[in-house]
Amino acid sequence: MKKVSFILGLTLLLVVAGCKCTKNAAAYDKLTANGWELEYITGVRIAFDGLYPDTKPQLSFTKTGEANGNSSCNPFSTRYTTKDPNSIAIVAPKAMTMRFCEGEGERRFLDMMQKVTKYDVTPDGKLVLLMDDIVAMRFKKKS
Repeated sequence: MKKVSFILGLTLLLVVAGCKCTKNAAAYDKLTANGWELEYITGVRIAFDGLYPDTKPQLSFTKTGEANGNSSCNPFSTRYTTKDPNSIAIVAPKAMTMRFCEGEGERRFLDMMQKVTKYDVTPDGKLVLLMDDIVAMRFKKKS
């Protein structure tokens, strides 16, 4: 009886662990399968449309650890890492054009991007980048 209970317990543990891995793998696949356009950024006292009146920042991730996009003003390229499920660290952009950008939008986006520690793709298809458990930025799929 102990052997049967042990086997059932082990099987249940493996099933639960497998489900979590599948969920995280699905989120990672969605992260890298789409281009993303910023629709919310935290900690800014200026209206979102005031920060980004013409072009919203965009971001995309590859499965090889590269991230690139547009800060609303300048294109950039950088690296990112994911160690634990749903954790992410984005490095400050190394390759970036240096066109003059009015306002604070570009700097706010680039600064916030480096503070991100986690990500999630919501059931309605939004990419949420978090600082621990606080939503830092939210993106919609790029059209």
